Amino acid sequence: MAITTLDGALAGMQYPREFIKAVTGTLVSGRPFSTIYLAGMPGAAVAPTPGLKGATLTTYAGQIPFVNPSGGSNTYLARLQGMASQAGSLLLCDRLWHNSGYSITTTGAQIIGNPIVSSSVANPTVITCTGNVPFANSDVVSIVGHTGSTPAISGTYTISGVSGATFTIPVSVSVGGSGGSVGIPLPPRDADGTSVGNQVHLGVEVSADVGSAAPTLTAIYTNTAGVAGRTNTNLVATTTTSLKGTFYPISLQAGDTGVQLIQSLGLSVSWVSGTISLVAYRILARLELTGANIPNAIDAITSGFPRLYDNTVPFLIFVPNTTTTSNITGSVVWTQG
Repeated sequence: MAITTLDGALAGMQYPREFIKAVTGTLVSGRPFSTIYLAGMPGAAVAPTPGLKGATLTTYAGQIPFVNPSGGSNTYLARLQGMASQAGSLLLCDRLWHNSGYSITTTGAQIIGNPIVSSSVANPTVITCTGNVPFANSDVVSIVGHTGSTPAISGTYTISGVSGATFTIPVSVSVGGSGGSVGIPLPPRDADGTSVGNQVHLGVEVSADVGSAAPTLTAIYTNTAGVAGRTNTNLVATTTTSLKGTFYPISLQAGDTGVQLIQSLGLSVSWVSGTISLVAYRILARLELTGANIPNAIDAITSGFPRLYDNTVPFLIFVPNTTTTSNITGSVVWTQG
């Protein structure tokens, strides 16, 4: 079921979900900031704890409240209104996945998922990766881009037999294959409502103030076409003593439209202290705040009427225009039908 008329959008509108956040610390011009750890409305989130392999999200304390529609209905953004005590851009996003457990002092890649070397001729077949896998027995993983095997084994599996760089999947393979990658699958909430990753991006989120260094952040991922080994770095330069909530988006490699699986994140130098998480997210809408304490809003038409798929985890990223403290307030309205 889909809403196709303005009358349908009006009939399905929910009550406003308010957000009120007072930033602790000074924001820096052009440096994105996630408000999810700030006290206010909704309350502050705590730092993620799922480990390096991460976890997909269907709800998270600190998100803007969201309830799935009933009866097969869809959810769309009907209105986003906001104001801040400085000009900037307010991004409404869906938080699909995040992780934890990075060594802030380790340089080089820290493994989240793996490129695949081969699949064996066996029942169950053994998957061999390029390095030790971060998964555990009974984890659900996705294999994409693997070629040559009979039958084809790209798909999602509950794994067993994890040992070093290998694990098994419950498939009988008569001809082995090679290539591709494996990782924790993202939830089906990309721009098309699938797990392929269209318009899904990565960002490094500071969950406890980091130390006096400015590393380059390099992510390696599998793109929407299933091509592994795609790589790029932080879009905004890191800085020393980045405060809790600072959010560093990772660029996509040229030609890519999103991230399907995540392979690794590496720091060029030690960040000395603090904690960070990698976040997979999709931007739902962007609200331009053209001046300090000047409100603005977009509605079902001016926002492009983006769909929020079931189990969306809405949160806000603010990109300030000046270097100062800030208060951020506003509301969102969903429509369902």
